[in-house]
Amino acid sequence: MEWKPNRARSISMPRFVPLADIIARLLSFNNFINAGKKHKKHIIGGACATPERFKHLIDAVDNEHFTGCLDLGHCGLTGIKAQDFIREVGEGYISALHVHDNDNIRDLHTAPGYGKMEWDEIAKALAEINYDGDVTFEADEFIAPFANDPRSALQALKLLNSIGRNFIRRIEYYKEELSDIEKDTFRNIVADEKIRPDGRKVDEIRPLDA
Repeated sequence: MEWKPNRARSISMPRFVPLADIIARLLSFNNFINAGKKHKKHIIGGACATPERFKHLIDAVDNEHFTGCLDLGHCGLTGIKAQDFIREVGEGYISALHVHDNDNIRDLHTAPGYGKMEWDEIAKALAEINYDGDVTFEADEFIAPFANDPRSALQALKLLNSIGRNFIRRIEYYKEELSDIEKDTFRNIVADEKIRPDGRKVDEIRPLDA
């Protein structure tokens, strides 16, 4: 099925351009999904859910205050791997990332390494487009089970921090094309961080579907 821009939305979008110029802030388009609506096994994507749509909307507005925010977790849910989405969009379109993991079926919003997404390949793809924008976690469901346990919640937040830093380091490694990068999976990298300050493993922090 060929995608065609929605005429009503195309007409209304220019109203936001003067506002963006006035407030001088970067506004972003996001690859939203239509939660609960599926075609076969995939969730139906929104206005920017394919690389073609994503680029089209940014090119159509053509304003320095508009950019793309790629929700990595939403990519696979609509049938395209995050790393493939990144490579198809290419350099210059993505300035922000929403980072979370899932099983490619449900929008789990869990931590990277706790689902089925291929984080090492995603890091490679981001390096290939020379990504240097923001990285924002949307792994709220990873924290939710510890809402009534402040100590465990703090450990979960520390773990997320470590995962995020490792992810950024991996992107930088691939940017520099280091020949001695270990080819471990991202899950193995995450596993090294599951340690409390006192040296004990954080046994209560597990993948949500374990």
